[in-house]
Amino acid sequence: MAAPMIFAGRGILLAIYLPAMAAATYYFLHIFRLGGYHFSDYFRYLAAEPIRWLPLIFIFVPASALLLDYSLPGFIAGIIYLCAIFIIYFPGRTKNHARRHSGRILRIAAVNYLLLLAVFVICILFAYMPSSSPLLYLASFTCAFLPFLTVLSALLSIPLEQAAQAKTVQRAIDTLKGRPDLTLIGIAGKRGQQQSIEALSAALSVSYDVLTVDETDEMESELAKAVCTKLEDRHRYLICPVSTEMIHGLSAICSLIVLDSRKFASLGKNPVFTEPVSFGTDEACAYSFRILGVTHEGTEAEVVFPEGDTETFRLKRIGARNTMATLGAAVLAYKLGVPMQKLKSALQELTSKPHLMEGRVVNGMTVIDDTANAVPEGVLDALESMQWFSGTKILMTAGITELGAIRGESARRFGAAASKVFDYIILVGKENTRAIRSGIMSAGFLPDRLMTAETTAAAWQLAKETQGSERIILLESDLAFGDHAENERKASE
Repeated sequence: MAAPMIFAGRGILLAIYLPAMAAATYYFLHIFRLGGYHFSDYFRYLAAEPIRWLPLIFIFVPASALLLDYSLPGFIAGIIYLCAIFIIYFPGRTKNHARRHSGRILRIAAVNYLLLLAVFVICILFAYMPSSSPLLYLASFTCAFLPFLTVLSALLSIPLEQAAQAKTVQRAIDTLKGRPDLTLIGIAGKRGQQQSIEALSAALSVSYDVLTVDETDEMESELAKAVCTKLEDRHRYLICPVSTEMIHGLSAICSLIVLDSRKFASLGKNPVFTEPVSFGTDEACAYSFRILGVTHEGTEAEVVFPEGDTETFRLKRIGARNTMATLGAAVLAYKLGVPMQKLKSALQELTSKPHLMEGRVVNGMTVIDDTANAVPEGVLDALESMQWFSGTKILMTAGITELGAIRGESARRFGAAASKVFDYIILVGKENTRAIRSGIMSAGFLPDRLMTAETTAAAWQLAKETQGSERIILLESDLAFGDHAENERKASE
């Protein structure tokens, strides 16, 4: 092939190579952020699902053809491959998790894309060399090891992150020390942080000005930024998620109340509780609650106070996490001076998030849409919540989440737990539900009540054909189920 055509071909391939690598880089940055910026979790996710990175390895196919002087076939294969990589990793294809561009991920991304740009510039220089070998080797190995480039970028960005965070944190500390009238309420624990933040904010806002910081992977950083940029003199309470490591430091500089999934504790100045106080469904708890009834419309529960008094709450939320978080928030808000009737009215207006233990009635059946649930703890929580319903219980799941959370041993545990709760289980697809099926059968579930469907529509038809009164269907871990249920509901009206 003539030299001008060779150089033109290299230019075309490089023009496609850059956006393809940029799209893949965005994807791996997203995975790294969802892993909480922990290298171990990042590699565990990649190891659990090789399909995430295997496509990158196949760049050696067109590269080998070009190295062996099969120029035209290699050129065509290269174009097809790079276009496929761009489509596979194109931003927006990942489900179930919104991409939030925090300062930390933007700094890592800046380093990552600078490294990628440096590789691209070197590739351009190599493109003008007579031999294509240096260009092909550099481009191929960069593509194949792209997931490691994200790790390298995270390591290189550590000094930037430390400097930026230290400056912001110090400003926040100075601000909090100057606000003796402010009480910080930290939501600890792995279960129900966001639900507790929302419920407590709704309850306290009845009587006080409240600032909230949403659940995030970067709790300390987000709290510091909120204090520096959003906190005003009118705010009396600041509600935020906290880690165990943050609690001691915060208690030394401000009034701090800690609310976790099973207890209250008060640290620092002006304590509300003189010692940790437990709450939950156990009657031995200082503040215990019991479920009086659950329907698709919500939950009715009773809270028992230490003095023996009781209060009944009617919530539009369902699910163990939602209920625990809301009732815990009610108790704390009451202790902080919010009138009981006002806080009950405020909490009664809270609803479940779309596709997270969201109830509806479809063709006479109660449907609990939990299809946006994507973490093992949350999925097991949904199973726990189903025990509060009475009737014929049906589970419908495709057994897959974005980060492979329901895989392997976790999937088998999920299947075994589900077998103890449901009367019928419908699995959609065979490959992605193999481990769940193993867990179900190992627990002794009746084979004739375990069904498999190839499509969502077929699964829905199987659910309609099940026997039993007052059927309750839990839709788990696939948004298509929720969309199909909504279409069925509309069609039945």
